[in-house]
Amino acid sequence: MSHETFETECAQVVSRLKSALIELFDAGHENPQQPQDVSRSLGINKTLTWSISRLLEAPSAIEAIPFIPGAGSIAKVADAFPKSPQLIEAKLKVRQAANEYDAMIARHAGDRATLELILDNILTDEGDRLGLSRRLTFRGNSGICGVQAKARLTTWIIVPNADNPDRLDLVTIRGYVNVRRLRPSVEWPIFKVRVWDDSPSSNLERWRPVDRSSEDGVPLLREFCRGELPPIDVTDNAKGRDFVVRSGPIGNAASFDCFTAEYMRGDVPRYRSDGDDTGEVGTSITTPCEHLVFDLLYHASLKECAKSESMIFGETFAQGQRTPATHDPRELPIPTRLTEIAGKPPAVATPLIPRYADMTQRVLDEIGINPAELRGLRLELDYPPLNSQLLIRFPLETR
Repeated sequence: MSHETFETECAQVVSRLKSALIELFDAGHENPQQPQDVSRSLGINKTLTWSISRLLEAPSAIEAIPFIPGAGSIAKVADAFPKSPQLIEAKLKVRQAANEYDAMIARHAGDRATLELILDNILTDEGDRLGLSRRLTFRGNSGICGVQAKARLTTWIIVPNADNPDRLDLVTIRGYVNVRRLRPSVEWPIFKVRVWDDSPSSNLERWRPVDRSSEDGVPLLREFCRGELPPIDVTDNAKGRDFVVRSGPIGNAASFDCFTAEYMRGDVPRYRSDGDDTGEVGTSITTPCEHLVFDLLYHASLKECAKSESMIFGETFAQGQRTPATHDPRELPIPTRLTEIAGKPPAVATPLIPRYADMTQRVLDEIGINPAELRGLRLELDYPPLNSQLLIRFPLETR
């Protein structure tokens, strides 16, 4: 089945169904744009009349599909009109068109659930593309992996180094909110640290914990963590550094919030050079979660950061591996949109992340960054795919 064949036949079949319904409502002197009145007049369920109304209002066949009832329900609508000779032909057209629609589903998709997944992939607007697939995958991955979280936070802060303004300081905050185990034996890397080039910053030992009281190599912000945190081990491997959560109890009573913060001084260049004209920061989705908040806070003097773009890939890239360019086959067809965080300093507070503004202020105070000098961009995404990699990429300045 080609994309064009499906869309062409879908448009034809849905148009015939809409036309038949409009003829029936006109002949029966009912206004489909007033579904409550139609429900009372014909004695049928108002949810059904609402669906018919939305179906007829949809600007395209593809957008109408989510509102099309089954052939049996459409037949109930036709049967609810008076049994007058003038309506016999109009009712017959409606039933025939509904049956044609069901036949089209069987031919191209097999069932309505599969049709929804097809639509989820071919819709090309900037709406919630693959939203249905991501929601279904979140539930499935939660069961398979035995863990889930309410929200994922990643914040990157970029400022010029105080001693050498040609270099940049990096700060990162990572976290998950309301992490729940669904199986007691589950162990998984809750955070993955990767550096995607061969610069000195590939040395993971250059990262320092913001909270100097953190222990065992895990840079926790304990003041902002919630619940009894399970043991977390640091594991270095060929792909980078993983923070692995060990087994623990299940359910809401054992849920927890976990946040870490690290910084690196003057380890990356501010200006472009031969073969290096782009800066980027990223986050990986290591736990099935409902929401992602991905922020970039940058010094006002780093004006090129305002030109940042975002993208999402279907894999987490290993340490030392160059990240791909845009339009790479591994890039997922999911819209990611950066929006400006209002305010000077940026008003980062969000109901998804408890005490986020306080947490950010605490980190900035520890590092010695004036928040009023920062500007911000935010990427939000519901049900980010597990093991995906999101990037915010910006051009480096020209000296």
